[in-house]
Amino acid sequence: FALHRSPKASKRLYALAKETDSDAPEEAIFWLGEARGEEGFELLKRLLAELPRGDKRRQINFALSQNDAAEAAELLFEISKSDPDPEQRGEAMFWLAQEYPQRAQDYLLEVIDTEQDDDVLEQAVFAISQLPDETGDTILLNLAKSDQVPRTVRRQALFWLAQSDNDDSIAALT
Repeated sequence: FALHRSPKASKRLYALAKETDSDAPEEAIFWLGEARGEEGFELLKRLLAELPRGDKRRQINFALSQNDAAEAAELLFEISKSDPDPEQRGEAMFWLAQEYPQRAQDYLLEVIDTEQDDDVLEQAVFAISQLPDETGDTILLNLAKSDQVPRTVRRQALFWLAQSDNDDSIAALT
């Protein structure tokens, strides 16, 4: 269905995404994001409003990161800022760091400064670790050294730095 030109294909994927008793929803959500463009984006937005909290709804984050509609990145940022599900917000930050690292970098630092939920903070630090070209390691090192961020953030920054393959980051830790 995903690659078929007919608008009926998008509607069928949307229907499959709402099913409850198969593996079809995860695949349908992915293909709405990957192959259905603006129409897929609109249907993902609808699904975000309709689906209950949980794994299936969180699949929308990845699908948005793969969608080429101009508004897809904006919706992903909005999810990361205000979704009532902390897991949804945290996973949205991960995909922002993966797909939009330049825009995500400052935003993730803002999250570190303002977020109150420890789980979301943990996800923000993990998302920072995913930033490319040693950018993430540099930020993590600064967070680990800072006495202006919560202890949990410093600990997470140290943890992710220790996972780094970057020799300079490991040397800085030791």
